[in-house]
Amino acid sequence: MTLASDPGASQWHLDKRIPIALVVAIILQTASIMFWVGSIETRVANLEGAQSANSDVRDRVIRIEEQVKHIREGIDRIANEAR
Repeated sequence: MTLASDPGASQWHLDKRIPIALVVAIILQTASIMFWVGSIETRVANLEGAQSANSDVRDRVIRIEEQVKHIREGIDRIANEAR
């Protein structure tokens, strides 16, 4: 039997042998995945906000590290001249 000779073969149908529990389980799993993805999106948005707030602190730390480096170089130079 070919598809052309059977007009009902081209239409999608749900076989009665598929248990309703399986259909319900798949629907529940899909809903839980969607809920999980939504919670992940919220967490990512929170982390991105925190990261942008910390960028100012990062820049300040970099400047302070450079200042400490120059202070150490000055102290080392003074210590070498004192010898």
